[in-house]
Amino acid sequence: MLPQFRSLFRSRSRLSPGSREALRPREGGVRSIWGLAYPGVSTGELELVTTAAARALDASVTFVAPLGDRSRAGHSDQSIAGVEPARAVIVEALPASGHPAMLVVPGGLGWQALVEQAAVVAWLRRVAPLADGVVTISTGSLLLAATGLLDGDPATGHWLAQQELAAMGADAQTIRSVASHEGRWVTASGTQAGIAAAEDLARRIVWGR
Repeated sequence: MLPQFRSLFRSRSRLSPGSREALRPREGGVRSIWGLAYPGVSTGELELVTTAAARALDASVTFVAPLGDRSRAGHSDQSIAGVEPARAVIVEALPASGHPAMLVVPGGLGWQALVEQAAVVAWLRRVAPLADGVVTISTGSLLLAATGLLDGDPATGHWLAQQELAAMGADAQTIRSVASHEGRWVTASGTQAGIAAAEDLARRIVWGR
């Protein structure tokens, strides 16, 4: 993890993942939203942004995660430990086919470990262009940038990660949110910007704009 992130998140990472009720999928709706989860994901970003998008789209929400051997071994307890706030997230394995109306990619403590997983980066590279819309929050933009799909495109994210975002090929911006790919992809600097971006993008999806 980058040094500046160590000091920022050290106290938060010590919380027990069982200290709050588990974050669960949202059923129903005519469309689907996939929220990418991983060990150390910011559950606040994941929950609030997917909830806002689901309400605007009348959509179900599925939290998807790289489960590795657990998905092949038939484990019944499919969950990962998130932070900010610390809680478990009930997840499914990364879908091998299909695509969502909206893909939500939150940031969190575990982003750096995730970009080193080639299978996850490849999954994002496949799914993001197929989704009707994509929203990243905070360091989530680094996960999307790791695919190469943001090369040369304007993007934003956590204020401490601007240099890393630029190093990954994006045209790093220091504003709250940035749209690219004909307005279908939005990178947001934080949770509130992510909520606003998801709601606006949902309206565009509903009206086919």
